[in-house]
Amino acid sequence: NYDWAEKIYQTTKEKTDWFVENYHDDPDWVNGWGHNYVCDKCGESLTFNRESPRDQVCKVCGHHNTGDKQNNVWNSMYRNQANGSVHNAAILYKLTGDAKYLEHIKKVLQFYLENYERLKCWSPHPKFLGRISGIHLTDAGDLISLLTGMTIVRDELDETFIRELGEKFFIPAAKYLKPFVYYINNIPVWEACAVAMVALFYGLDDLLEWAFKSEYGLINQLEQGITKEKFWYEGSVHYHFYCIAPLTNLYYYMTAMDCQADYVKQMGETLLQMHIMPAELAFENGILPNPNDGWPFLSLAEYAGSYDTMNACFDHPMLKWVCANVYDGRTAKLERTGAPAKSEGGMQRLLFGLNPAEYDRYARPYVGTKLWEDTNFCMLRDGGIEVFLKYGLMTESHSHDDIMNMEISAFGDVISFDLSSNGYGNFLFGEWQRITLSHVTVVADMQNHTKKNRGKCLFFDEKTNHVIAKAEDVYPNIDFTRDQQLGGGKLKDIFTAEDKTGQSHIYDYTFYCKGELEYDFTATPCEPLGDQEGYQHLLNPAKYTTDEDIVLKFVQPDKETKLTIKGEKGTTLYIFKSYMQSINNQRWGIILRREGQAKTVYEVEYEFTKK
Repeated sequence: NYDWAEKIYQTTKEKTDWFVENYHDDPDWVNGWGHNYVCDKCGESLTFNRESPRDQVCKVCGHHNTGDKQNNVWNSMYRNQANGSVHNAAILYKLTGDAKYLEHIKKVLQFYLENYERLKCWSPHPKFLGRISGIHLTDAGDLISLLTGMTIVRDELDETFIRELGEKFFIPAAKYLKPFVYYINNIPVWEACAVAMVALFYGLDDLLEWAFKSEYGLINQLEQGITKEKFWYEGSVHYHFYCIAPLTNLYYYMTAMDCQADYVKQMGETLLQMHIMPAELAFENGILPNPNDGWPFLSLAEYAGSYDTMNACFDHPMLKWVCANVYDGRTAKLERTGAPAKSEGGMQRLLFGLNPAEYDRYARPYVGTKLWEDTNFCMLRDGGIEVFLKYGLMTESHSHDDIMNMEISAFGDVISFDLSSNGYGNFLFGEWQRITLSHVTVVADMQNHTKKNRGKCLFFDEKTNHVIAKAEDVYPNIDFTRDQQLGGGKLKDIFTAEDKTGQSHIYDYTFYCKGELEYDFTATPCEPLGDQEGYQHLLNPAKYTTDEDIVLKFVQPDKETKLTIKGEKGTTLYIFKSYMQSINNQRWGIILRREGQAKTVYEVEYEFTKK
C-alpha cells in the first residue's frame, strides 16, 4: 500500500534475483580484509560492483585498483552478499512461493557443504584469520545470515540435508569460532551470537549454555563490556551499534523460537537501554557524535533496521521516535562524503516498521543537557546549539588520541565534527584521522596524546549548561581541564593545559569547522609546520602573531560561527585546510600556538548566528 514498501520489496527482489540467476562461488578464491577496500591513489572507500571482480574503479578519482588487496576484498564482499541473499530468498519464498528461491538457498548451502574445508582466506594477522570470508569476525556474520534464512524455510528442507550441513559445516564453523571468544570485545560478541544460533538451530544445549555463560560469553560481554549508561566500552558509536546488531538479531531469533532461558529477558532489557542511550546522545537532526574508530558521518538512520527490530519487541517512546524519523529524509542517512541521502529502509522496515500514517504521533522524549559520567561523554544543549564533549577514554581498543575533543551542531547542522575513520587500510587513518591533531583539543610538543585513560567530571549543572572536566597525565605530568558553558547562542570554552613539574612546552589549541574562513588581519604564508604526527597534512598554512584578541569567522550560506580568542602574549595563529575522509574532501582549521610555558589557558568564545 506504500511506495516505499513496494520499493523495498522490488529492490530486495532484484538483488536476490541477480544472485538466483548469476550465483557462482569458487573455493579457490582468496577472501581478504574489508578495510583494504580503499583506493590506492586517493584513500577513498571503494564502491562494490558485483559485476567487476578484478577492476575496482574509484568513483572519486577514477583510479583503477587491480591488485590482490582490493580483489580479495571483492571476493569477500561477493560471498557476504550471496550469504545475505539466502536470508532474503527465504522471505521472498514465503511471500511468493516461487521455488527458484528455495533452490537458490539449497545451492548456496550445498557450496559450503562440499567446500567448507577448502576455502581460502587472508587476514592482516593470523589471529584474525577466518575460514569463510576473510576473518573470523565476518565468518560469524555469514553464519547468522545463513541460519536465519534456513530457519524461515526449515520445513521445506530435507532433514538429511540439514543434518549433513550441521555435521560438515555449521557445527565445525561454530567450533572454529569458539577459541576466539577469549576477551571482552565486539569481535567475540559476534562470534558468541553465531555460536548461539548454531546451538539453537541444532538443539545443542551445552553449546548454547557456553555461548551465554562461559567466561567471555554473552552474559559477561554485556555485564563487563558496557558502561553504567549502557554504552559499549570502546567508546565508539559505530562499535556500539556493531555489537548491537548480532545481539538484536539473536534476541529476536530466540524470542521467535520461544526460548525461555532466564538470560533471554536479561539480554533484552540491556539491549533496550543500549538503543535508548545513543538516541539520547544524537544531535537534534539525528546525526550522531562520532568519537574514536568507526565510519565517517553516522546518523540514527544508519541503524534504522536495528531500531525497527527492537520496536517489534518493546513498547518505548524513544524507539517509536527513532523509527518514525529515520526514513524518507526526516533524519538523513549520510553518504561517506557527508552528503545527506534519503533512506527508505530495508527488510526490517518492511517486516517490523511503524505505520507511516502514525509517524506524527511520536515526538522525541525530552533530552536536554546531559552527562554520561561513566562513559566520559557530555552534551550541552541550548537554543538550537549542541556541544558534545568527550573527556576521557575507557580502553585503547579502537580509541583515538583525542582526550577533551568536542563536536558542535548549530541550528540542526553539525558544523564541527570528528572524522572518525574510513578504513584501517587507508593511509589517512594512521597519518591523520586517528591522531590528536585532527581533533578539536590541545596538542603538546607536536606529539599525540600518550596516555589513554578515563577523565573526571569536576562540575556539571544541567540547568546552566555548564560542565568542567579534567583528564590527568594526558602526556607525562600534563593535565587538561576543559570548562564549557553554553547559553544565549554562545559557547564559552576555557581550556587549561598544565605541566605539574613546571616544565615548559609548545601547546597547540585546534579547531575545525564548516564554512569559509573570514578575518580582517593579515596572515602570512609560512613553511609547513612539521613532517610528522599529522602536521605534514596541513595544507598551505599561513600565520599571524599577536598579543591581542583574535576574531575570525567560519561563514556558511545560512549561518556563521564567530570565534573571539582572548589575547595572550606570544600567541601565533595558524590557518590552513586539512583532509576529511579523503584527500579530495577538505575543511578549514586553525591552531593557536603558545610556546615556552608550563601552563597555558585558552579562552575562546564561540558565537553562533543565523543569517
